[in-house]
Amino acid sequence: MIRSFTCVRSALLVALTSFVAVGCESPTFNELPSHMRQVSVTAIDGPGSPLPSSGTWSWMSGSGVSLHNPAVDSGFVEAVIRDAIEVELAERGWTRGSSSGSDMFVGYVAALSEEMSDSDLIRRFGLSPGLSSAGIRHGKGSLVLLVSTPGNSAPAWRGVAQALADLELSNEVREQRVRGAVNVLVSNIPMR
Repeated sequence: MIRSFTCVRSALLVALTSFVAVGCESPTFNELPSHMRQVSVTAIDGPGSPLPSSGTWSWMSGSGVSLHNPAVDSGFVEAVIRDAIEVELAERGWTRGSSSGSDMFVGYVAALSEEMSDSDLIRRFGLSPGLSSAGIRHGKGSLVLLVSTPGNSAPAWRGVAQALADLELSNEVREQRVRGAVNVLVSNIPMR
């Protein structure tokens, strides 16, 4: 089952798209133009979906941020994404467990469009990009979230959140956008 959502939220929102250089006079999140707060989410359910509403989870190996731009603080981005995923899953009844006995495994990949194109999303994850880049002057960023369960070779669920990139936001606004993207993605994981 394929689902696409375009969400415009004023208090949160997303993503990886704004992890680059910090500007001196960066706007607050609420001052961002509405097109910069728009987030597109595309998700696909797989075997083992829907998932139980609680249980234990652990990180999939190979998860991470793929940001090679020297202006990007990839360590900051990595820490925010991991923390946001842990918080969102805990709020939905999941506890982090050991990698060997977990009920589900969670992985992610985060990148800007110059490092992971829309065609890369289709080829690597089978996810169609949700945000059209036609006629935009900004780049965009993608956060792919994968969920698998023991005994299934295909992901039980996978989704991507995309948003336009603004390269001059403060880390505070950048963090709000990342946490918003994770919230939108995790809230779309089908749970019983």
